[in-house]
Amino acid sequence: MFIQKALSILALAVVSVIADDYIKCETTDGSPSLNGCQTIADGFAQGADPDCAQPYGSGCRKVVTNNLGCSFSLCMQDGTEPQCSDPASAASFTQQLIDKCKSGDKVGGYYHQDLGDGHYLSYEFTK
Repeated sequence: MFIQKALSILALAVVSVIADDYIKCETTDGSPSLNGCQTIADGFAQGADPDCAQPYGSGCRKVVTNNLGCSFSLCMQDGTEPQCSDPASAASFTQQLIDKCKSGDKVGGYYHQDLGDGHYLSYEFTK
C-alpha cells in the first residue's frame, strides 16, 4: 500500500515537471474588459462547453463572444484532428489567466496548455 502511494506521488511529480504550461500576459489599454472575460470564465466554471479548436486556417476557433467586450478563442498547433477542451480545464486556465494578467479593468493574453508530443491548446482572451 505504501509503495503504491509513493509511486503515485512520484508519477504525479514527473507529470508536473514534464508539463510545459505557461501564461503569457499581453494586457494593454486595448485589451478586453476584465468584467467580460470574468463572465466567460465563470460560464466555464458553471459547465459551459469550450468546444474544440480546429486544425485548419489559424488553428483558432472563436468560441464565445459577449457584449461585455471580451471574446474567448481556443487555438491549437497544426494538425489533422481537432483538439478539444472541457469546462473544468477551461474554467481553471482562464481564471489563472485573469488572476495573473489583469491590470485595472483589462485583461489580455493566453494560457498555453502543453498536451505533449508537440501538441498544445491555447486559451486566449481577445477583444
